[in-house]
Amino acid sequence: MIVLPGGGYHRHAPHEGEPVAEWLRALGHAASVFAYPVLTRHPAPLDAVRAEVRRVRESGARRVALLGFSAGGHAAGMAAYTAGAPEERVDAVVLSYAVVSMLLPTHKGSRVNLLGAKAPGRRGGPPHSISS
Repeated sequence: MIVLPGGGYHRHAPHEGEPVAEWLRALGHAASVFAYPVLTRHPAPLDAVRAEVRRVRESGARRVALLGFSAGGHAAGMAAYTAGAPEERVDAVVLSYAVVSMLLPTHKGSRVNLLGAKAPGRRGGPPHSISS
């Protein structure tokens, strides 16, 4: 299990990292914390998570799962649902209060940190409109 702490793509929340991995290890699971890149634009965090999954597989893991909180949950979800190489495949994913929309004002910090200050948000309406 690879643990991805939250932190709005600005930092890694300490309470969502090593304490969670320790708890998983106490339950008998192999677990590590991955400090994906923050304060960097997409797709750098996604690419880094994929590389970590690949590294864990290459080290001999038969199954790889991601457990992500908030922005880490967003990164985990992206890694799980975005097409990639077979060695980057995720067998399971747990999204804990994940960022699921970059349009909500609640996730403005994640949107700005991951997509940039000019990324459209809810206030300006939908990012794309379809005209007939």
